[in-house]
Amino acid sequence: MNHLVHALKKITPITAMLIVVATAPAFAAAGGTALPWEGPLKTIQDSLTGPVATTIAIVALFAAGAGLVFGDEMSNFVKRVLIGVMSLALLIAGSGFLTSLNLTGFTI
Repeated sequence: MNHLVHALKKITPITAMLIVVATAPAFAAAGGTALPWEGPLKTIQDSLTGPVATTIAIVALFAAGAGLVFGDEMSNFVKRVLIGVMSLALLIAGSGFLTSLNLTGFTI
């Protein structure tokens, strides 16, 4: 009886691995349909790369830059927040700028 239990403990992980390996092509073949989160992510991408977002990013960039230049007695936390705002504004404005030059990222 102990030999049977010991043999089943050895066979069970191997069997599970073979089942996973054997069914992997079936799951891969089911591709081709859009994933459920692609629609909302595309909407967010379109919103962040549109002309309104680019304009807001440029205004935020100049406002945060002016705050850093002319805000002598700001706390370290406020300076870090303004640097974060500038970074986010550069990312959004840079995306719009590169899109206007027809330079886009890698797409599949």
